[in-house]
Amino acid sequence: MSRRTPISVLCVAALTAGLVTVGAGSASAEPEPDAPRCSTGVLPNVVMGSPDLRPGQALGVYLWHTGSGYSLRATHPGTRKVVISGRLTASAGFSRVTKVRFERTDSLTLSADHKTMTFRFTNYGYIDGINFAANCSKLMRVKIRINDAVASPRQIKLGKRRANPTSNPFAIERSTPAPRPSPSPSSATPTATIN
Repeated sequence: MSRRTPISVLCVAALTAGLVTVGAGSASAEPEPDAPRCSTGVLPNVVMGSPDLRPGQALGVYLWHTGSGYSLRATHPGTRKVVISGRLTASAGFSRVTKVRFERTDSLTLSADHKTMTFRFTNYGYIDGINFAANCSKLMRVKIRINDAVASPRQIKLGKRRANPTSNPFAIERSTPAPRPSPSPSSATPTATIN
């Protein structure tokens, strides 16, 4: 698929409270590494995997999930000043929040209940970012701004394939995968009893 395939093509997108909800939505969604611990379901494939980001790549925010949790990074080509900011909310809150390559003018704030996180990066073409866990949140909402304007969905890149959401703000929602059929008694593997 194209690196710019809209999320609505990769997964189910539904309009909820003015946000596009990105959900796993289909039985083809592969469970993420933390799925056995998350009773809230699995993340959509579109956010999975590192995009192999390097400084100076296309202007925007890159957001992905791996077995270590979420990573959010910002960069742009050239060395001019670009201010990139955002607000994330998670239904179960955030934890293990760490700053990545912060400079003096960068900021990160976590609300008292740990459910809202805001950031502001003054970027000069290198990489600024944060790592965090969303504690198996069923829903995480994201809004990104670049130079005090709402970022274009094309400036937001999700997962390994750098897919773009269909809007900004947007939401990432876990969903329960379709249950796998249990084997019929006739096809079950016989077990041996050892005395």
